[in-house]
Amino acid sequence: LGQQATLQVCNSSLSEAAVLGFEYGYSLESDLALTIWEAQFGDFANVAQHILDNFIASGESKWGQKSALVLLLPHGYDGQGPEHSSARLERFLQLVDDDPDLVPGMGEEFRDEMERAWKVFDSEGTGWVPVSEIANWLDQIKPAPKKTILIDELTGVGNHNDRMMTKEEYFLLVSGWMRRNDERRHNICVVNPSTPAQYFHVLRRQIHRPFPKPLIVMSPKYLLHHKACLSPLDDMGPNTFFRRIITEGGVCDNMVHRKHKLVPNDQMRRMVLCSGKIFYDLYHARSARKIDDVTFVRLEQIAPFPFDRLAQVLKMYPNAEFVWAQEEPKNMGAYSYVAPRFTTCQKLLMPDLPIRELKYCGRPPAASPATGLFKTHQQERA
Repeated sequence: LGQQATLQVCNSSLSEAAVLGFEYGYSLESDLALTIWEAQFGDFANVAQHILDNFIASGESKWGQKSALVLLLPHGYDGQGPEHSSARLERFLQLVDDDPDLVPGMGEEFRDEMERAWKVFDSEGTGWVPVSEIANWLDQIKPAPKKTILIDELTGVGNHNDRMMTKEEYFLLVSGWMRRNDERRHNICVVNPSTPAQYFHVLRRQIHRPFPKPLIVMSPKYLLHHKACLSPLDDMGPNTFFRRIITEGGVCDNMVHRKHKLVPNDQMRRMVLCSGKIFYDLYHARSARKIDDVTFVRLEQIAPFPFDRLAQVLKMYPNAEFVWAQEEPKNMGAYSYVAPRFTTCQKLLMPDLPIRELKYCGRPPAASPATGLFKTHQQERA
């Protein structure tokens, strides 16, 4: 394994404001360390809300203080009551400074710049350009320590040394690159990983990123012992990375070995977009009812929103209705964040296709995050 880093684990007191404030300061001074604070339950982070608002979410904007602090917030509805169920995902999404009506890398000015660059690459007018040449150009604009991972993620090509790219592919690549690098402009990143490999990769990405950003991780305790929540070692090996979206049968789908047979994509009746541990509940319910025309898409990174990747997924299901499923009440969770961006994604990245509504499936609006009665919880889950 080679030389290993030092791991230091501290058992802190339940003084969330004081401890989180200390960890934030430590992350500022120790920029080479992966500083992680894990709440006993995500609900307890509300005691440190002023640290989140005044420092973690806005410190870089106000004072130029760059932090890569990681918050692990146990989040998930397991019938443990209103104080042990929700990390208040909606509050963190409200703090993200991205625009729901704007897709990075769009606009006439951007397209004109890409057009001029293409003419330089394709000076002989062949209509083909080496991927490696474009990769080197992008690396010179904003150097990335893991250039091959960057290009592989955007093109889906493992060995691109001799790969040739068309003009259309070039536009998709560069606009996707712009959207990915747009993450450095925003204040925080919010993820809800559903597999061990994804959890591994998001922490690895956090320490290797050339730009530090606070990372908010919804980390359900339920998945620690769920039998289906496993990842093969191949998903953590060379040339693998964090996937912002996981589709069934796609890369990093840890349920593909179960071989639940589905109809072809163009015959799919419903595409259910979800995030986190609710995927497993939905998957088992579909298997028990032997449904083959409903597919699940996991939104692993919620913010900044993965417009480009989602557009690719939506085109896979031209005849399906779209549904957002979540455990939280309708006025909580990610629905209010995802819905307008879902529409923007279709408007700007799929202009030739009709806009389809994102329907809601979940608990109705409520004042309390969860019920205090386990029997009621079981009824709601059913």
